Amino acid sequence: MEREPIQKEFGEAKRRLNFIEIRKFGQSTKEQGALKEVVGHVTVEEQTYPVPHYKVPRLDVYKRENQGKGFASQLLSEVEDLSRTSKLPVVLEDGIVEQDNPEAAGMYARRKGWIEVKSRRGSDIRHYIFGNEDDENVQKLLDYFFWK
Repeated sequence: MEREPIQKEFGEAKRRLNFIEIRKFGQSTKEQGALKEVVGHVTVEEQTYPVPHYKVPRLDVYKRENQGKGFASQLLSEVEDLSRTSKLPVVLEDGIVEQDNPEAAGMYARRKGWIEVKSRRGSDIRHYIFGNEDDENVQKLLDYFFWK
């Protein structure tokens, strides 16, 4: 069964302490319209071992009706910008369950600059690394955490 094309939407991304949230334009959580609905977030944790990098253990668009509209891509763009600005690589844990969200499966692999790596820990969770500015640090991350 084919799905109808989904209208892409754009939200407003805002960086907070250790996460970035995205708010949907045109919707509010109060009658006055002062607050826009938060539709998703990405957690970004700064790590120092084995080399300085960011860890992304969670990226989530909360409601099914908001998935597939480009909000996760916007969040990833923010993470990529953070990596480029700081010159730190990013290690992302892919928690997408293909049977639950087939449209999102493989989302990271389709994006330019993300490298899929296999975990040494025997986990079914896929991992990706972004940020090839410093090949030596990326190699250290690969050697420490993953198999190629």
